[in-house]
Amino acid sequence: MEYSLTETGQTLQPVIEVMKDWGTQYKAAHAA
Repeated sequence: MEYSLTETGQTLQPVIEVMKDWGTQYKAAHAA
């Protein structure tokens, strides 16, 4: 099964990228 964003959903791509970057930075800052 393959999932993909609709055209409307793709407009959220910049928001998703910012959230991904934040998560990566948070994980690095709080690594055990």
